[in-house]
Amino acid sequence: MKTEYKTSVKLITQNRYSRPGRRLKGMRGLVVHWVANPGSTPRGNQNFFENRKLGKDGFGSAHEIIGINGERLICIPEAELAYHVGSKKYTRRALSRLSSYPNDYTYGIEMCHKDWTGEFTEETLDSTVQRCADLCLKYDLDPIRDIWTHQQVVGWKECPRWFVKKPVAFQEFKERVKEIVMPKQLEKWQRELGRKAVKELSKRGILNDPDKWNQEDELAKPAPTWLMLTVLARYAEEDEKNEKNN
Repeated sequence: MKTEYKTSVKLITQNRYSRPGRRLKGMRGLVVHWVANPGSTPRGNQNFFENRKLGKDGFGSAHEIIGINGERLICIPEAELAYHVGSKKYTRRALSRLSSYPNDYTYGIEMCHKDWTGEFTEETLDSTVQRCADLCLKYDLDPIRDIWTHQQVVGWKECPRWFVKKPVAFQEFKERVKEIVMPKQLEKWQRELGRKAVKELSKRGILNDPDKWNQEDELAKPAPTWLMLTVLARYAEEDEKNEKNN
């Protein structure tokens, strides 16, 4: 699994049909798609979305497109709405979790593929897994619950074909995202506890320079045993003094 992906930006011009310029109302889910255009590139698919501004191909777009070599092209800013799951009807689960208009609360990722089977290259999968993990961490999303196929949202569209026909492959995809997200979510939880501890210890005069200790790189460091024992000893001494004073 690689940890970085090549990213470029080619934003769609604001227009009625593919980039309305409206802000998302929130982030409740990530939706993966296939481009349904074998052998095409992110730039080629971005051009298709761009040309929809002419009004001849209806509505449609996505926030980003990931190519067969793992390259990533951003088409619409993260905070804006994209037209990627529009439908006259939605699944009950989508209506429950994503609202009556899921475009308002979801981020759309198009994935390129080599042929009509829709099977994705490892490079495409790696980049999409990493990108989904980053977004799950940023928006506190659950990889298993909050990553969707297009079909799971609308109920009728075979998109992305490979994951629709092979649900086990989609589950494995989400599990890969979870493997990245879970340890980092625990780190976030630990940092929050650490900051509470710094606040309490500094208030008691046990810990000096709280700003230094609150820095993420400091909180993430494994504490040596001697340091933890020293802090506990000082805490015990302070507690004993307070008891005597009372």
